[in-house]
Amino acid sequence: MKVICAAVASLTLLFESCVFALTQPSVCDTLRDKRQRAVCFESERRGIPVIDCDHPRTAEHVSFCQRISQVPNLPDAAVPGVATEVENARRFCLENVHDPYDGTKISPPPELAMMACSAAAQKLGSAEMNFLLGVTFYFKDNFAVALAQYRFAARQNYPPALNAIGVLYFNGEGVSQDYSRAVAWWQRAAQYESSAAAFNLWAAYKNGQGVSKDDNQALFWLRKSADWGNPAAKLAIQLPEAR
Repeated sequence: MKVICAAVASLTLLFESCVFALTQPSVCDTLRDKRQRAVCFESERRGIPVIDCDHPRTAEHVSFCQRISQVPNLPDAAVPGVATEVENARRFCLENVHDPYDGTKISPPPELAMMACSAAAQKLGSAEMNFLLGVTFYFKDNFAVALAQYRFAARQNYPPALNAIGVLYFNGEGVSQDYSRAVAWWQRAAQYESSAAAFNLWAAYKNGQGVSKDDNQALFWLRKSADWGNPAAKLAIQLPEAR
């Protein structure tokens, strides 16, 4: 319990009032999994919405929980043992936030998506949700928070996150530009058959950025990217100048 005491004095009156306020526990304290709690507390520290629809703390959270409860909950997307609101948040996040680094769909997510991804990430401890939450911050040019979320996902070797960290290093977004570190992250992502990372490695070897220029290695990674389904690689491999 936090005690806040204020004393107000005047020429004729001395008045003391004490206001007692209960310190509201963090939503993060309710999480059992240690890794989820760590992610949650880090989110609070960075100002990322921390939402518990069972106990919404602000009018904004109440509005979010009411809206997310109206999202269709498809049975084939259900996660056993997860509350409807969390599952709806997860589904909304999946349907409205897309990987901007794989070259297939680049579109800013709606405002509600950040809160949806945040709610799902904190409750599920999902690498995919952490990654997509990072994407919502990426589109707001908040590269530092995006990188932090990508790193959470990268701890689980989530390929899109590994590739995304490489892109941030390559572009110098939220970090100092470092082509060599970018290539290292892409090589790690390629171990998990990331077509986007393989495509980036093709460009790196083709242009000698972060690695020595090597046309043979470039072609190797271009073929890998195409084999793993990257649409840009499938087009590029048909061009003589790309080989």
